[in-house]
Amino acid sequence: MAGEHDAFEAAEMHDGARVVRRDKVVSRSMAVMLAAPSLFTIAIAVYIAFANASASKPVPPEALPLVVGGMVALGLLLATLGIVFGVLRTVVTEHAVHVRYGLWGPTIPIPSIRACRVVDYEWTKFGGWGIKRARDGTWAYVATSAGKVLELTYEEEGRERRVQIGVSDAAETARQIERLRNAALEGIPSAARADDRAAAAESDPADDEKMGGRARR
Repeated sequence: MAGEHDAFEAAEMHDGARVVRRDKVVSRSMAVMLAAPSLFTIAIAVYIAFANASASKPVPPEALPLVVGGMVALGLLLATLGIVFGVLRTVVTEHAVHVRYGLWGPTIPIPSIRACRVVDYEWTKFGGWGIKRARDGTWAYVATSAGKVLELTYEEEGRERRVQIGVSDAAETARQIERLRNAALEGIPSAARADDRAAAAESDPADDEKMGGRARR
């Protein structure tokens, strides 16, 4: 569903076009995995600050603010990463597919998409979850261990690229993207459209027979 945008989406994931679908996947396990060390680090910093004077090997007074401040900063950084990497957003507009896992992710123009399908996420291929890259160059933005993900094959700078995206309803998101892609295909120059259709016909013998029948007429 399109739903309502929030401040982050409005600032980072908006291209001015109508939003067709927006999706937000929250990974609590990822957030906890990063937040727990942050609390532990901050707790140690507080302990050092109060117990340093009675310690057997105290931190030199002139270095104490630097040590405590550095540990608190590290703890806050880990907490921030826990929040950032706890949310995967996907926004589909009439112009593009915007993906942000935290602050990172691609923006893929609809006309550049060559294929859109739902596949099983092979976490062993990518080495887990999060922002991952497989050996074949495929990027994955997957926040949880969900089985089905959206896979997009698209063209960028003359090269074919592939990305897998964890969304709450991969089939519906794929359907919406395919609808937009077909509409965009109808709007591009006839020569390029013919190339796409010719490529599709190569894998469909029935289409070849139909084309041959038209030629004989």
